[in-house]
Amino acid sequence: MLYGLKQADPKHVQKSSPNHKSVISSCINSSNPSGLNISSTSTDFPKAKPHGLRRSLILRSLIDIFRYEGPKALFKGLVPTLVGVMPTRGIYFCAYHNGQLFFEKYFQPGSSFVYLCAAGIGSITASSLTNPIWFIKTRLQLDSRPGHTPITVSQVIRNTWKQDGLRGFYRGVSASYFGSLETALNFVVYENFKSELLWREHKRKRQLTLNNSVPISEQSVYSSDNDYLPQKASDFRGSSGGSKLSASKDMILCMIASACSKAIAITALYPHEVARTRLREETGQYRGFFRTLHLVGKEEGLSGLYRGMATHYIRQVPNSCIMIGTYEFVVFLLQSWDLTKDIKV
Repeated sequence: MLYGLKQADPKHVQKSSPNHKSVISSCINSSNPSGLNISSTSTDFPKAKPHGLRRSLILRSLIDIFRYEGPKALFKGLVPTLVGVMPTRGIYFCAYHNGQLFFEKYFQPGSSFVYLCAAGIGSITASSLTNPIWFIKTRLQLDSRPGHTPITVSQVIRNTWKQDGLRGFYRGVSASYFGSLETALNFVVYENFKSELLWREHKRKRQLTLNNSVPISEQSVYSSDNDYLPQKASDFRGSSGGSKLSASKDMILCMIASACSKAIAITALYPHEVARTRLREETGQYRGFFRTLHLVGKEEGLSGLYRGMATHYIRQVPNSCIMIGTYEFVVFLLQSWDLTKDIKV
């Protein structure tokens, strides 16, 4: 009895890395806890009450899935997830970085507007190119037929093509486009939080250096004293100058900023996740993004639009921390080792 899905939306990126750094570091970050993904899928759909069970929370959803469909059901959609995460992240990060470069030509570098537009471009590009993968994943996770052989990837592809053609693989993409607002908000908040945290840490290190007369570390990614001495938090923004991290442990600050920004973005725009899952349901009851939101709100109330959000927090916030922290760290290493000095964007 699976009820809905949370796709791992591509939502995390470091602003300063070139294309090749973006793709390399994003491919390293391909983690996705499938069991929690199934559980969040479960809580997106209104629960029928088989065998007199009450409406369940996260743990009950996992127990119900295990009891009625077996342990394998907790890993439904894992293959499409593994296939889809790396290209989705790579496409997103590459588009995000190039979007920054483009908009910084016409608007103030490091401004919230630049982050907003670049994140939107990245999310829309990734959603457009990879939606069929996440559609198949959702269908696999929504297949709930106790006593029947689980549906396979090839069956989903054949059935969808027979019923709706190519268009069928893009069901739910409108909700993904709306979800670009969540991604944009996430990165506007993230970049501002990150720059403020890095600035405070930089001031602390600088004060210790001045007090103790300790020379600038040779491991710093900054190439000159002027680069090493930013005067305000905004100096840690913008794509110019490469990585804004001055030490590997700054990755922790990026993870803290990522956790805060992701939680804010999820809270503000979660209903699109519910709508996207419903649109991908095989019954075809839901058609159109705004019609789906209206129908869910009418039949299930406001709580229906936020069904499964707790599971989404548990899955997405730690995932965001790990991914963005690893991404920032890999970009920092590539640049500090001068592995990309002869490669131009």
